[in-house]
Amino acid sequence: MTTNTTHAVRTRGRRTAAGSIAALAVSALLLGGCAATPESGPDELVLVAGVRQGSPAIPTALVTQALSRLGDDGDHLAVVSSDGVPRIVFDLVLRDVPPNLGDREDYLEDLAALVGQAIDGAAATTPETDTNEAIALAGSVFSVGPGTKRIVVLDSMLTTAGAFSMLGGGLYADPTDRVAALQDGNALPDLSGITVQVPRLGVVVDPQPPLTEDARSSLESQWGAYFTAANAESVEFGGASLTATPQSAKTLPTVTPVPIERPEPVTAACRGTLPDASIGFRGDEAVFLDDGAATATIATVVSAISGCTGEIIVEGSTSSVGGQDGNVDLSTRRGRAVADRIAAALGVPAETIRVIGYGAEWPCRVPDRDGSGALVESAAAANRTVVVSRGVAPGTCA
Repeated sequence: MTTNTTHAVRTRGRRTAAGSIAALAVSALLLGGCAATPESGPDELVLVAGVRQGSPAIPTALVTQALSRLGDDGDHLAVVSSDGVPRIVFDLVLRDVPPNLGDREDYLEDLAALVGQAIDGAAATTPETDTNEAIALAGSVFSVGPGTKRIVVLDSMLTTAGAFSMLGGGLYADPTDRVAALQDGNALPDLSGITVQVPRLGVVVDPQPPLTEDARSSLESQWGAYFTAANAESVEFGGASLTATPQSAKTLPTVTPVPIERPEPVTAACRGTLPDASIGFRGDEAVFLDDGAATATIATVVSAISGCTGEIIVEGSTSSVGGQDGNVDLSTRRGRAVADRIAAALGVPAETIRVIGYGAEWPCRVPDRDGSGALVESAAAANRTVVVSRGVAPGTCA
């Protein structure tokens, strides 16, 4: 079992509110060890606190709601910071919880006050934010054995450092490739048996620009694939309509704003290349994350080929992740989804547009595995593309 700080919070008329987190360490030495665990197991909660640039202040009501299931001897609570180098700032096993209602309420009020102090202490101390590492650290805090285990991430989830950074086009990269790269690099935590809640996904403050619906959909798709691959018991996202309040801390280390606009397609005479990041498909599907945004992007390519003559050809390709048979089917279906938009824009029958799905055997692909066989995410992103041309032979590379 993880070694936890143990502390008896005050009861009515018996003790004043514990004033500092430092007092917790002293009581740990006096009480020693971990609280007894009921046969059914304790309730365990880890809060990942994003007290940093670009992520909003954490509302007290949200913390109170997260704490609502705790209240018995042996229950376990921790707080992890979410910055460039995440750290555990609070780790407590509940002890001597009063049985009578009045004293119990005082005890839990003191607990909430201590957590408020802990969240203040979770203010970023290093630049950027590595949310993947913070979640991995949170997962390591839980005890081994029965009981309910929850991680509540109080952050926008726009991570800017580490293996799951959203910079450099990461926000719009294919979720399947992103997860595969994490797995190949042994950077994906095991969250088996852990419930995850992300109540403020995509809720941001300056200097991070507000997310569009398309950007938020992509962010949720990324993290949804992440938590699924990490074997989380379940994941719940919120925050779509929440307002944001700036952090109270006056000075926080720099966090690079994540670009929220999709990369533009590359167009030339009679040809256009649509990287997956510029269109936005759901992971392993031929469904657009944002139908309107995808249609507008495809319109750029339609403009590039509208003055050309000859057969319209749409070629789809994928990275090397997944089996080739499935990749051929996926790239064909994604190509057809793009072709349907082109047909509608040009007013031509969809069946007159030839669709070719190459899977991972596109003639213009780049190697997307390194010498050890691990996925190179940037190369994989270059291979996940749809090429639209008119009057150009298929398989022609720019």
